[in-house]
Amino acid sequence: MHKYYTDSTSELYVQFFLGAISLLFGFFISMLPIHNPFSWVISAPSALSIFSILNYLFSKIGWKMLSKMISAIPDLNGTYSAKIFSDSESEKFDSEVTLTIRQTWKKISIILTSRYSRSESISAAFYSGGEKLIYNYKNEPLYDSVDTMNIHRGTAEFLIEDKQLKSGNYYNDRHRKTSGVIREIKKI
Repeated sequence: MHKYYTDSTSELYVQFFLGAISLLFGFFISMLPIHNPFSWVISAPSALSIFSILNYLFSKIGWKMLSKMISAIPDLNGTYSAKIFSDSESEKFDSEVTLTIRQTWKKISIILTSRYSRSESISAAFYSGGEKLIYNYKNEPLYDSVDTMNIHRGTAEFLIEDKQLKSGNYYNDRHRKTSGVIREIKKI
């Protein structure tokens, strides 16, 4: 998994909220009737520890429950079936593919598997308030792929409506020179 970029401000608000909760807990910890003249020393690390724990829990669990209410970034976790239609002049084809997305609050991994190759995301971004997912990938052919298939890099862009993948397009590097559309996306 790798981090993803977003133009959404929801992450900033969540971090601020978690920080405020952590400071309040740290303050209450410092108010505990501990008979130690250095009890204030405990409150600062406590607030930082609480923030770290809350941030971890929110990243793993909380954001999935609250993503529809507080975030423009959709929860796309899951496995999808789709069809790729190449519109390249040198090589026209259509192929059924499987798209697997693993996502947390701050990280994502996108793996697309076809009959002849496997692509894995190396960077990703959500734009337009979560209405577009754009990612760069590295594609490696499988052992029984066609001779024209080589390791290559490319970019894919998906449109998102109602926090669901709708359609996409892709293109790849100058050596492969193919592009196309990704349609009929269904969560399985």
